[in-house]
Amino acid sequence: MGSTLLMPAGRYYETKVLGYAQLERAVRLSTGKLVKTPKDQLMNEPGLGRGRVTNLNVTRRAHENDEDLIAKFKQFVDMKWVRPTDVA
Repeated sequence: MGSTLLMPAGRYYETKVLGYAQLERAVRLSTGKLVKTPKDQLMNEPGLGRGRVTNLNVTRRAHENDEDLIAKFKQFVDMKWVRPTDVA
């Protein structure tokens, strides 16, 4: 319940949407290393600017490839959220 405070659209965009876009464009070198475009560069590419339309479009593309970005984001947030301790 309290973790929803950590789930703004901007955070989703910066973590899961751009992360998925990185993997879509990644190139594997002959050494096996995966080379990804930095997120700050992806933000300036057409169709990847910050906003609701981008979040929806990338989330739909991921879903078509059996990737649930929303579930992954909720898991990410749950791992970051720490229950406040009771004040005596």
